[in-house]
Amino acid sequence: MAPAKERKIMKKLLIISALMVSSYAVLYASDITPTASVNTTTTASESVSRTAANADAAGSTLGAVCLPEDQYMQMQMKELHLNVTPSFEFVLPDTDFKISLLNKFDLSQLEASTEYNYLYSRIYYMLKYSLSLFFQPFVSLYDDTDFEKIYANGKFIQRTRGLSGGVKLPMIFDLFLFSAEGKNENFYFANLQDNLNVNQGNINLFNFRMEVFDKKRETSDYYFQADVEKSIPADNSDYNFMFLNIDANKTLKFQGNNFISDVFQAGYLLQQSNVPEWKLYNLGGYAQLAGYSFDEFQGYYKIFNRLKLDVECLNDIGWKLTWKQYTAEWSTVDVFATFDAGCVGSSDDIQNINRYHFSAGIGLRFGCMLGKSKMYFTFMLAKALYSNSLPFFYYEQEF
Repeated sequence: MAPAKERKIMKKLLIISALMVSSYAVLYASDITPTASVNTTTTASESVSRTAANADAAGSTLGAVCLPEDQYMQMQMKELHLNVTPSFEFVLPDTDFKISLLNKFDLSQLEASTEYNYLYSRIYYMLKYSLSLFFQPFVSLYDDTDFEKIYANGKFIQRTRGLSGGVKLPMIFDLFLFSAEGKNENFYFANLQDNLNVNQGNINLFNFRMEVFDKKRETSDYYFQADVEKSIPADNSDYNFMFLNIDANKTLKFQGNNFISDVFQAGYLLQQSNVPEWKLYNLGGYAQLAGYSFDEFQGYYKIFNRLKLDVECLNDIGWKLTWKQYTAEWSTVDVFATFDAGCVGSSDDIQNINRYHFSAGIGLRFGCMLGKSKMYFTFMLAKALYSNSLPFFYYEQEF
C-alpha cells in the first residue's frame, strides 16, 4: 500500500478514537454527583466515602478517584474545636486571685478553676467533668491547702483533697434543679506549735442540693440554693456532722440600667457529734463584709447580707486607648454603694444583734472592651461601722 494512502487511514482512525473517548467522558460525567462543597461538620473520610459510593452506583470508575490518605487525615484533625471561656478576678488588699476555664463540647463540659491568696497562704484547685445527658453525671477532683488561719492561733499546715462524683436531675418546670454528690476527702492538719500535733485521715461526705432559678442561672434575676452536707461515719472516718447552707440573691432593675440587689447567705451546724476545725465559716474581706480583714471572723454558724445599689452614670463612652496592636475602648461607668451585715460564731451569737458586724462602702466600676473581651475595673472604699478602724481601699479587676 502506498505511504500516502496509509497516512489517510491512520488520520481517520485517530479522529474516530478521539470522538469515542469524548462521548464516553460526557456520558460518565453527567452521572456523577458534584461534591465540591463540603459540610464542616462532616469528616473528610465520610465525604470521600460518599463520592465513591455515588460513582459505584453510576457504574463509573472515574468517580472512585479520591484524596490520598495522608491528606484527608490532616483534614480530620481540623474537626476538633475548643470553645474555652476564661474568667479572671484579682482583689487588693486581699491579694486574692481566681482563675477559671470552661470548655463546652457537644455532649459534655470541662471546668477548671484555681484560687491563690498571697497574704493568707491559700491555694485551691478544682477540675470537673460533666455529661449533658438526661441525667447529668459529673466527677471532680479538688485540692485545698492552707498554711495559716486566725482560728489556729499560730502556724499550721492544713490540706484537704478529694474525689467527688454525682448527678444532676432534669430541671423541673424550668424552675427547680436537684443534684446529689458523694465525696471521699483526705485531710492533713498539722499544728506547728511547741509540740507538733498531726491529725490526718479521711471523711466521707454526702451532699444534696436544691436550686431555684428562671431557666438559665446566667440570665435569671433571682437565685436560691439550699444544700445539706452530711458526713458518713465509717471505719476510715470518725467525723459525724451535718451542715445546712443557704445562698439567695435577688436583683431589681429600674430606670434603665440601674439595679438594686440583695445577697443573703446562711450556714447552720445541724449535727455536731464530731466536727473538724477547718469546717468553720469565715467572714471578712471584699466579697463578704467589706471594711474588715480577709476571713477575720470564724464560727460554725453564719448569717450574712449585702444590699447594693448600682447606678449607671455613663454608657457608650467611646474612649479609646491604643498600645501597639491592642486597643482598649472604655464603654461604661457605674457608681455603687453597699451595706453589709453579718455574724459568725455559735448559735447564741447569731441570735444576738450585738454580736453582728456592719460596714458600708462606695465605689466606681469601669467597663471596657479589650479586643473582644469585656473587662471591669472596680475601686471601692469601705468602712467598718461602730469601729475606730481605718477604711479599706479595694481594687478589683475581672473579665
